[in-house]
Amino acid sequence: MSTVKPGACLVIGAGADTGGAIAHAFAREGYQACLARRPRNADDLEKLAESIRAEGNIAHATPVDARDEDAMIALVERIETEIAPIEVAVFNIGANVNFPITETTGRVYRKVWEMAAFSGFLMGRENLPDVDAKRDEEAILSPDAIAANYVMLHNQPRSAWTHELDLRPWKENW
Repeated sequence: MSTVKPGACLVIGAGADTGGAIAHAFAREGYQACLARRPRNADDLEKLAESIRAEGNIAHATPVDARDEDAMIALVERIETEIAPIEVAVFNIGANVNFPITETTGRVYRKVWEMAAFSGFLMGRENLPDVDAKRDEEAILSPDAIAANYVMLHNQPRSAWTHELDLRPWKENW
């Protein structure tokens, strides 16, 4: 059993595998695990929450469709006002579909886009509401600086090649 920290860990896409393992790990560190998954998986979501509670930790299960803007706004607001400030947010939506492009319908493409991209945007926008203030403090990445690094990667000498680049603002604690 861990000591409860004052913050919450929100896991969007808290399933039986990676999302569940992440929720367990943060709960063991003392965070309140706030679990979210599609409403059709509500029973499995509650089982995950119960397994976290069985370890002596705190978990809250909230079935929510992460593609629903109003539902995401309400979820974040409820966590921040009724549970604890969100200190960690994990976006773990599984939008894996395996269709050849010629067999992918517009409906399937839109659904995958909504799960993988739009819902991630919604989560990020609600956990980072003060983006303009952070930009003024240079506490988030500058688009111009990101672009300069892409150009640097493209022009890098073949004798010192990198395949990865991790960019962080100077104020980020990590």
